[in-house]
Amino acid sequence: MEIRLTLRPGMSGTKKLLARYGESLVCVRYRYDRATGRRVKTAELIVEDVAWAPR
Repeated sequence: MEIRLTLRPGMSGTKKLLARYGESLVCVRYRYDRATGRRVKTAELIVEDVAWAPR
C-alpha cells in the first residue's frame, strides 16, 4: 500500500473523525492499494498518555 496523503486534525477531510475522536486524533491517512484498486482511510489515535521516566 502506498500512503499518498496525511492530514492533521481540523484539515478538510478530517472533520467527522475529529468530531468522533476529539483530542485523541493524531492524523488521518489515505492509503492506496494498486493490486486491489482500493483506497483505505486510516485514523491514528492516542489511546494512552502516561508519565514515563527513563531508568
